[in-house]
Amino acid sequence: MINMEYTNLEQKILKILPEGKIVTHHTISDVNESLKFTDEKTLNNTIHNLSRKKGLLRLRRGLYFVTKGKAYDRIVVSSYVYGGYAALDTALFVYGYQQSQSNTLYSVTSKERKKETVIDGSKYVCVPMGRMGFGSVSFRGYKVSTKAKTLFDCIYNLIYLDDKKPLIALAFDLKESEFEEFMNYADKLDHASFYQRAGYVFDIAKAKGRFLRIIASKIEAYSVVKLVPKLRDMGNYVGKWHIYDNAGLASFLQV
Repeated sequence: MINMEYTNLEQKILKILPEGKIVTHHTISDVNESLKFTDEKTLNNTIHNLSRKKGLLRLRRGLYFVTKGKAYDRIVVSSYVYGGYAALDTALFVYGYQQSQSNTLYSVTSKERKKETVIDGSKYVCVPMGRMGFGSVSFRGYKVSTKAKTLFDCIYNLIYLDDKKPLIALAFDLKESEFEEFMNYADKLDHASFYQRAGYVFDIAKAKGRFLRIIASKIEAYSVVKLVPKLRDMGNYVGKWHIYDNAGLASFLQV
């Protein structure tokens, strides 16, 4: 955070703005016109200076998050950058499976294109999942994927996860009702290769045998797949699931 003193005009504007909320340039302009603080040109320069001094966090053109120069919750900010819900290792952090918050914050949406931007040193990434871009809940003030959807999203987008331990821990902890929810997402996707990847993850997590049997029953015909399709590396071959572990999950197996 840049530590600078605010001018009298900057202090007046910050005082009337709600901390921790989103405001638009148009909103600030309307308030300024009503209270007659200054002319439009000076206001534009003032908004620019407030953004430079971190009193306002510029999300995109004409859209700001009000910080008033104080520490702010990046997960809250991420919900405004691209919409959608907090996902992947951001969700793993919210649920306590990841101990430290990554400098990259992920949101899943039903959009079709990936987007990313850097704001105040943090990267915000929108992961598009099209028709599978749903499955969120309100938890601790955040709009975040449910635990079951977090697991689904992580397996489907494993390429985004640097630390795989939280994923394994979540798969181990999944309750019966959450597993049913997970399978609802998997059945909606209806890809045999996803069942193979999911089965392998649950197997490594030492999940309940019933879970493994249900997943295996969904696979009518095995094909050889990679755990992370977009990675060139093949990794170790696991015959049980006909899968190449190119994400290094085999290191979690106790031989």
